[in-house]
Amino acid sequence: MYLMDSIVKNVGRDYIAAFAKNIVSTFVIVFDKVDENTRKSLYKLRSTWEDIFTSKKLYALDVRVNQVDPAWPIKPLPPNVNTASIHVNPKFLNKPEEPTTPVIPVPKPVPSRTMKPEVPKSHLSQEQLIRQQLLMKQKQLLELQQKKLELELEQTKAQLVSNVLQVHLNDAP
Repeated sequence: MYLMDSIVKNVGRDYIAAFAKNIVSTFVIVFDKVDENTRKSLYKLRSTWEDIFTSKKLYALDVRVNQVDPAWPIKPLPPNVNTASIHVNPKFLNKPEEPTTPVIPVPKPVPSRTMKPEVPKSHLSQEQLIRQQLLMKQKQLLELQQKKLELELEQTKAQLVSNVLQVHLNDAP
């Protein structure tokens, strides 16, 4: 891992793209085979890759390592909503504003295949209880992330409406 790290940091160019193809699986395989102190070192190593690999690639790496070691933190993906890049169709600007906002249906989260039906707690081992709690927390996290995205979408819509109104006000004589 340190050799790959040295190459991408010191040589860069084509090697970053080449190593990025397999960085997640390679990292997870190495992480799975090493002791706790080496895992800490791998975490430090991974934290230096923010400017080298894409945030999507690092997020995938974090998710996969977290499956091996639930203590591994998952850095969330940055929001990629850029208000400067929103383009409005001129035909849309000339439409009269509708009094109600259409409701966009949001798909409900699908339970993961690893979730098991509720089992009486007396029959569960400590590890099974922890795993079940972890799955419940992950589900809650996904629901919260979904709500956050919905709120960001609503904020973006409101900003878009505000921008449209501002354009109309600026164009008015």
